[in-house]
Amino acid sequence: MSSAETEPGPWDLAEPASQESESREPGPGTSAEFDPATVDKAAFHRACKAAAADWSGKLRTAKATAAAKYAVNMTLAIIAVILLIAIVIAIAVASRGEGIGRIAVLFGGIFRWAKNSAYRPYWALRRTAKGAVLKQALPTINLNYNLHASQFPATAFRSAGLLPSSSALEDHIAGRHSGVDFELCESTAGHVKGEDKDDADVWQGFLLAFAAHKKFRGRTLIVRDGGAIGNFFKGFGKDGERITLEDPRFEERFEVFGSDQIEARYLLTPTFMERLVALDDHYGRGKVKAAFADNKLLLTIDDRNDRFELDLEDGVKHGETDKLLRDLEIPCQVIDALKLDANTVV
Repeated sequence: MSSAETEPGPWDLAEPASQESESREPGPGTSAEFDPATVDKAAFHRACKAAAADWSGKLRTAKATAAAKYAVNMTLAIIAVILLIAIVIAIAVASRGEGIGRIAVLFGGIFRWAKNSAYRPYWALRRTAKGAVLKQALPTINLNYNLHASQFPATAFRSAGLLPSSSALEDHIAGRHSGVDFELCESTAGHVKGEDKDDADVWQGFLLAFAAHKKFRGRTLIVRDGGAIGNFFKGFGKDGERITLEDPRFEERFEVFGSDQIEARYLLTPTFMERLVALDDHYGRGKVKAAFADNKLLLTIDDRNDRFELDLEDGVKHGETDKLLRDLEIPCQVIDALKLDANTVV
């Protein structure tokens, strides 16, 4: 289809975007781009391995110390459990079985304490080491990294109703691909608890923010049909109204709310809606939510996998750096799938 036969998308420009635009940490700060197709995998592996060299011995020592402490804690826990068995029997007799569930929870708490108390320093060191390694290695492929996400624009996600106010963020990565600046981070939020259930994250996935080259004034929210409306109205206030669009496949799975119907229809072109549906299919139907806000396209993808990880104790393996590169490709895949390139005309 020729450019004359397609309608403009939200990233179309009358003029090319300036390559000298200002950026803040952890953005790349230059026009250098991250292109997965041109990354030298062997060189990247060497960079990760070199960055991890100072940490491997420290982590092995910390893990051995944690294992020894865990053995001691488990011994103490077993003694405590044996002493509590008599109490359990007494409670069972006195209450005809009532309260057994509470005692079982207590037993579980004792064993969790045994492990967490022993391994917490090791886990903290492992997290610090990963952050230091990625902060050193990722700039070699034109990406910037911070373990902590204090600079990530999380407020935009929360005010649009895409993220609970209480959420943990880490692994803030920033770069540029095909002329589009992007930022991403991992996020977890909330827990659910109940009988016969382990604690589980209500939300675990990653957040992506893409700079929009064309300004817009309002906000437009795209959520799972019937979902997240409560959070949406908290952030969106009275300005939000339901917007019905013409694409039946899009309407089947998404609900759209916006402060400006005309602007929302301008941003959500038929071609863009088709691509967003395809992206939702790629990650698993119902996993993607989005918003146009604060001159950015914001995306959340519900993804229950730990991303951006490396095993640093025994030396970084090629398979691990290959997986890391695949994880780092995600924002590029989204940019390409949604045609967010500033030069596109659809």
